[in-house]
Amino acid sequence: MINLTLQSKQTLRILPSQIQWLNFLQLSTIELEAKVQQELEENPLLDIADSFTETSTDTLPNTSEPIKEYMDWDEFRHDDITDYKTEIDHLPTHCAVSNLPVRQESSWYDGLIEQLSHLSISKRQVVISEYIIGSLDTNGFCAYNIEELTDDISFANNLFVTTQEVEECLAIVQQLEPKGLACYNLQAYLLFQLQQKVLIDDSLRLAIKIVSQHLDDLANHNYERIMKYCHIGESQLKYIIPQILSLKTQPLHCQDTNIWDTKATIIPDYILSYENEAIEIHLNTTKIPPLKINKSYLDSFARQTDKSTQQFIQAKVASANWLIEAIQQRESTMLKMIQALVEFQKDYFMSGDIAQLKPMILKDIAQCINMDISTVSRVTSGKYIQTPFGIIHLKSLFSEGIKTNGGHEVSNKQIQEFIAHLIDKEDKNYPLSDSQLVAKLTEKGFFIARRTVAKYRDHLAIQAAPLRRKL
Repeated sequence: MINLTLQSKQTLRILPSQIQWLNFLQLSTIELEAKVQQELEENPLLDIADSFTETSTDTLPNTSEPIKEYMDWDEFRHDDITDYKTEIDHLPTHCAVSNLPVRQESSWYDGLIEQLSHLSISKRQVVISEYIIGSLDTNGFCAYNIEELTDDISFANNLFVTTQEVEECLAIVQQLEPKGLACYNLQAYLLFQLQQKVLIDDSLRLAIKIVSQHLDDLANHNYERIMKYCHIGESQLKYIIPQILSLKTQPLHCQDTNIWDTKATIIPDYILSYENEAIEIHLNTTKIPPLKINKSYLDSFARQTDKSTQQFIQAKVASANWLIEAIQQRESTMLKMIQALVEFQKDYFMSGDIAQLKPMILKDIAQCINMDISTVSRVTSGKYIQTPFGIIHLKSLFSEGIKTNGGHEVSNKQIQEFIAHLIDKEDKNYPLSDSQLVAKLTEKGFFIARRTVAKYRDHLAIQAAPLRRKL
């Protein structure tokens, strides 16, 4: 016999609309602009609100004069005719068309192929050289050895080539501009540059020996080992090292490796300014147009009796209303959060001095505005604020606190700045180790472990003491 039981329990379920709202809240200004433009293209009932047009049409005088339903088409005939080259014949004869120059873009690959076409080499060498150029990475290095290149060229072009022919074509490619292409690695590229310079300065033969035999010691700043095995003094090494450091590290460094790459642009989401010694904050919404429901389209669609059309209208109206309300709620939430954050860090925003930055975590701001920590995280993630002393990523303002010997709590950002200051002022012949940095921090009243100093140093992209050493 089946026993039926009744049980009640509470569960937490997030509605799809709530998930959509949380994702919407996390959008940056650039992403929101793209989202709005996409909705404007896909939703015919969504339109850009023009307050001036709306108010002006409401105040138009009421007249009984009938609307003229004609137009002088001879006057407006050419308004919509573009000046594309394919439609040039449609323009009036009295219109003067200027021939504007068109910028022609070319990649580094096209430039190398063009240089190759001006050389006096055989067709066979051209085929091999073009394959070598196509095998280069974006830095200009060749990731394949001679045997691999020989096999690949033979199979790809259905012709038998020898390793000697490939080596000859490699030498041809290396003489193209920029010189040194198709080297196998950094060491080979450095040696190529030194071999070109040794023809002018014979003293660089010692640099060739150091790069070919002691490159790892040079990278690790192990100067004593280099002087010992090369039988040279410190004065000679001081002359050679700057010569090696002046060499390029990549054949295509600073070259236009990809003309289609777009540089990341930061558009601040908040703008902070000072007005009579008071802080003014407002959202940067200049590129987000105000939205409205297009009533003319809505009235025309409302006359449709088809059921599918009615469902389409209801879905689009609901989508438009949700977007308009979501933008308003997003702006309200963002303003509420940034006002609390700026008030919390008022001393920092008034001075711009990182020493005035207080320890602050997401929970501190969430308690100030009575919101969840995840909401504060989404509002600050990927958001920037423009201040008189620079554009700041909001996430970088959150930091943990460290207590001093006086019982005060300071931000770890202040500790990191002090570490960077110590390293900047150190003697580069005898750089400060992490243990020495701990001792100097202790003198200032900051009690932190050596591993914490190492973590902060790595966060600041500062090398360890042996790698910071200079002669």
